[in-house]
Amino acid sequence: MTRVESEALPLLLRWQRLGGLIYWAGVCRQGLTSRESLLEAVDENLELERWLAAHGRELTERSRTWSGGGVPH
Repeated sequence: MTRVESEALPLLLRWQRLGGLIYWAGVCRQGLTSRESLLEAVDENLELERWLAAHGRELTERSRTWSGGGVPH
């Protein structure tokens, strides 16, 4: 991965989770699922934020070795 791609990973993970949250909000608004399901999606977003706060830098650093044969770029 390039440096730019590695540094984008936390943001991409956030967008992926946000997409799920938007989905569950729409499904809940249509009355097709419970409010609890929506709250679970919110909790998953908050858990991701906690995880990224603790491990985001490590994720970014390790990801630089994924396509470079173990050598950071």
